[in-house]
Amino acid sequence: MNEPLDESTFYILGAGFSYAISQHMPLLTDLTAGVLNQLGLPKAVLDPFGSNLEQWLSHISVDQPWLGDSDNLTNRATFLRASNAVRDCIDRAEAQATKEAPKPWLLRLVCEMCERCSKAATFNYDLLLERATSHARRVHTWADLYGISLEGRYPIDTAPFPGPQRPPGDVFTLFKLHGSTNWGYQGTENRTNEAVVLMRSLQSWLPTPTNTTITTAQRSTFLYDDLVPMIVPPTTTKNPYYGNTVLRAQWRRAHQALRTAREIVIVGFSFPPSDLQVRHFLTSAAHPSMRVTVVDRRAESVDVIRELLPQVGSITTFIGDSAVSDYVEANCGDLIRWGMTYEPDGWNATLTVNDLNVLDDAVLADKPWQIHDHASPGSWLKAEVTRRWPSIDVEEAVIDPDQPENGGGQLPRMAHFPRTHSSSAE
Repeated sequence: MNEPLDESTFYILGAGFSYAISQHMPLLTDLTAGVLNQLGLPKAVLDPFGSNLEQWLSHISVDQPWLGDSDNLTNRATFLRASNAVRDCIDRAEAQATKEAPKPWLLRLVCEMCERCSKAATFNYDLLLERATSHARRVHTWADLYGISLEGRYPIDTAPFPGPQRPPGDVFTLFKLHGSTNWGYQGTENRTNEAVVLMRSLQSWLPTPTNTTITTAQRSTFLYDDLVPMIVPPTTTKNPYYGNTVLRAQWRRAHQALRTAREIVIVGFSFPPSDLQVRHFLTSAAHPSMRVTVVDRRAESVDVIRELLPQVGSITTFIGDSAVSDYVEANCGDLIRWGMTYEPDGWNATLTVNDLNVLDDAVLADKPWQIHDHASPGSWLKAEVTRRWPSIDVEEAVIDPDQPENGGGQLPRMAHFPRTHSSSAE
């Protein structure tokens, strides 16, 4: 008996997706340089492995039969340091990427994913997608996104209840199949049923000043000292990590969601030949009626997908440096933002669609709120938004995090407006 197909979209997100968000995010070549630099190792250490970081990590992650115990232990110690270096490189890049507000297309994408209850499997460790979702005011805790059983820890004498509010609306499900920089566990040497702990949740996109007292900060400092990051390093052999039952359960959930998906969108992931498990994850779940879209900077990525999925008919493609934003423009709703600014000549209204101004300067110069006898420019602006987009509830729209409150007490707002979906042909 065939399982019913899910009308929601299944996304597969690779390093190219994070790179499209910010060029600070490393691709494998950048990650290689960062890891070696942090370890203080020369590039020559990779020469026997064809300068391939994955092959080197795979070699030192397991005992080699021709090496003695001391050499194997040295390799394993280097591997653990390298795994931490991978996490540190990602964290540093993420800190640079979030110094500026998220791109409008990213907010449009996460809003669309939430409203369509999409599923997303990512092989990235970073938190950019989660940060963007909380920036768009779609969740109160990232635990609502993750498709994995996570545990929490709390400082002594603090109560975990009442917990965060439920999401204000629907959200997407995120499967981080290679782990995440904000997940922790006690390492591959421990029991296979070791819990995975959520160490960070609901961080803002832009850095915000903290008012945490020294006592509170100290209580939180030592919560995770016995844990290591739950990230599966870029190795060709990942079996020691996949032994964890919590991680395996997430893979099963993701595979079930992929198997029943009607549409799959592959963004910035090339399914490397060395990662046979990930390739089989896709090919074993695909079916002929599945719609496939490839979004990537490189055209050769399409050939890889055609080779892996010969049973699929036509493949929609978005190729080039603007591939991800082009996909969003063709398939996602609009981001509507409005608010008031105080100019030397008085209050002015701002109304943008995907960061493009849609109010004519000449009209604004005539102060239409005075012409139409509105009590304030703010009330005129609310009426204008309602006139253009009747389905938007201007009173319930979320506060725009990228625009500060102005001196008149008017809070800038934003809303996501769905539209008819279309796709660009190959």
